[in-house]
Amino acid sequence: MPHPIDIHVGKRIRQARLLAGISQQELANAVGIKFQQIQKYETGANRVSASRLWMIANYLEAKTSDFFPTEDAAPDADPELNSDEIKIVRAHRAASPMGKAALNVVAAGLVGLNGDMPGNAAAIAAE
Repeated sequence: MPHPIDIHVGKRIRQARLLAGISQQELANAVGIKFQQIQKYETGANRVSASRLWMIANYLEAKTSDFFPTEDAAPDADPELNSDEIKIVRAHRAASPMGKAALNVVAAGLVGLNGDMPGNAAAIAAE
């Protein structure tokens, strides 16, 4: 039975890979393994060695610490992003600074956080 930390690390690898828009095959090629091994990492079926995690993190432009739970959170307390959330994050990352500000305004308006917007977003909302 996989350890909860191995499962958590695997979920974080999958999440980072999807956010980057990278296939399992592309990631596997980049770190010198078969895509099936990436599948096993992502499900927690196989543990990721420290050196392999470092290679994966570098390719995904992440820090190795991004793959571990924080001290105050249980390993299973971190839900995976669904496909719509991944699309939103990818759109935000690809947007210009003005586009990011506009997306922030929309998101803030949807959840009722209008008073908590950064400067540019507040200016856009005032228009």
